[in-house]
Amino acid sequence: MDGIKRELEPPPPAEEDLYHTDPSRRQLDALPGSLGEALEELKKDEVVQAALGPHIYERYVEAKTAEWDDYRISVSQWELDRYLSIY
Repeated sequence: MDGIKRELEPPPPAEEDLYHTDPSRRQLDALPGSLGEALEELKKDEVVQAALGPHIYERYVEAKTAEWDDYRISVSQWELDRYLSIY
């Protein structure tokens, strides 16, 4: 609704397979690569903050930050398989 209210012009459609296209060649913005990066983008997004309202927004960021912290400090099976025998 924000884009409609502000009469934003949508970008042209992408006709090629974007999974096999270098985003820099098309001047495309890439989505965040992790929950941590997504949270940083969310903190800059005034439209989402306004839509959620301050109470929901703050609790959501709090919950997702805790989730990201839990994920970051966990050791995955891949890491165990890869590094346990080396170190």
